[in-house]
Amino acid sequence: MREKMKRKELICICAASLLMCNCVTASSAFAAGDSFIETELPLLYETGALGVQTIQTAQVKKGDAKRGEPDTEWFDPEDQQKEYEISTEQELMGLAELVNTKDVPWQAEGSYTFKGITIKLMRDIELTQFWTPIGTSDARAFEGLFEGNGHTISGIEIQDPNSDNLGLFGYLKGTVNNLNLQGSIDSRNSNAGGMAAVMAETALVENCTIDVAVTGKERVGGVAGTNHSGQIINCHSYGDIEGDVKVGGIVGENWNGTVRKCSNMGQVISNGKGFGTYGTGGIAGRSVAVNALIEECFNQGNILSSNECAGGIAGYVNTNGAAIRNCYNTGDVLGPESSALSSYGYVGGIVGNIGENGVIVKNCYNVGAVKNGKYAGGIAGNFATDHYDKRDTSVRGNYYLVGSAPLAIGQVEGAKGKPGYDERVELRSVTDLKSAYMTSVLGSAFQPDIGGAHGLNNGFPVLEWQKEELGTDYLESLETLDIPYTRQFQKFFQKYSYGTASGKMVLQLFNPRMYMEQVLESMENFTKK
Repeated sequence: MREKMKRKELICICAASLLMCNCVTASSAFAAGDSFIETELPLLYETGALGVQTIQTAQVKKGDAKRGEPDTEWFDPEDQQKEYEISTEQELMGLAELVNTKDVPWQAEGSYTFKGITIKLMRDIELTQFWTPIGTSDARAFEGLFEGNGHTISGIEIQDPNSDNLGLFGYLKGTVNNLNLQGSIDSRNSNAGGMAAVMAETALVENCTIDVAVTGKERVGGVAGTNHSGQIINCHSYGDIEGDVKVGGIVGENWNGTVRKCSNMGQVISNGKGFGTYGTGGIAGRSVAVNALIEECFNQGNILSSNECAGGIAGYVNTNGAAIRNCYNTGDVLGPESSALSSYGYVGGIVGNIGENGVIVKNCYNVGAVKNGKYAGGIAGNFATDHYDKRDTSVRGNYYLVGSAPLAIGQVEGAKGKPGYDERVELRSVTDLKSAYMTSVLGSAFQPDIGGAHGLNNGFPVLEWQKEELGTDYLESLETLDIPYTRQFQKFFQKYSYGTASGKMVLQLFNPRMYMEQVLESMENFTKK
């Protein structure tokens, strides 16, 4: 299970009657000596095909046992080291207390930020208490290196509807490496992110996996709420992300920052209405400013947006120089219904709204369905260019699946009444998009999906870095598979015993069994013509 149970639920289903059962929870099983708070919730009745479901829940607050006090003894301000090892929940809580605490004797030297110091996680940690983020503001931020060492911090839970900057790190100026994070964050204010609520210019989050359900109001993301000129590299988000505006699978608002080699698998939902510059996206809700970059990323999660801008990769991109390169989207992008719109409604397979002519969108493709909104496009819902000229190459080399959207670009401002900007984008069939040719035209950042229909991406091109997910064992196994090629050919010729066949079979770097199946299927189809 992705998420640790945080409440007990007993469900009584009466298949053929309206019998309602009162289901009770008990806390007597909890260990003596621990302090818990139990909150009774009202009975909930849901009707369905099986009858009436009666759900009684009791929410149990995480223990604030005596053993849960923060441990700061591992850090001696009078004898500071370059590296510290932590291995318990209490020591991790101690790190938060050291960074967040005011008016400590050694604060004047600035050591409270841990700048130049490495904190190394030595084992997996399961959090048993509500989490207090590490760092609260620009003045009290973590500036060191947090080396996750490949370990997992599970059970993070933050429920603080009145505070901003909620995440494992509330305010990050340093680096987080090689860490896995699991849990949930529930905020009603701004800046909520699984790994970091706010990333400053010097911040780096790299090689991390985040399976955290994040809920917030504004600037909500799986990895970070706001990335202000920092870097997010090789990070992968699996939790569902939900907010009002500026909501993204990886980052809510990417302000002049870099997002590279990242992926989102979770659903991204926005519930609020904003201006045409607000957005919801699989990677970033908004990606703005001259150096804002999203590169070699993909989204597989569905996008459900009430915002005016929704995109498979980014909802809104603006400023001459901001770029999206070598990305793809396979998730469906559903914008607001037309009846719910005031004036905007831009929905795109890659970008909802390209807000300026100098924005770069290159070598991307979309196969996800693009629906609703006032303007829907396979690549972009809107392109606010000041002229209509094919020679302008800021948007080029992009492809979308036939049937996924009515147009390549839903609307082009300044296009002199033309309905779309299809000259910049090519429409492709499933066969075309899965071909080796398509991989070559997309460029060196892509490679074929070696597993075909059972591969990483259902046969559509994948990014070069994704081959590392397969591992050498899988690739080597392709060479050692014992496949009865002769017997399969014999079955074919027994079925179609007329004619002759000659030539050679060329084995490529694809799944051999699937290759054989495809060859035989093609031959069978040919004989039927």
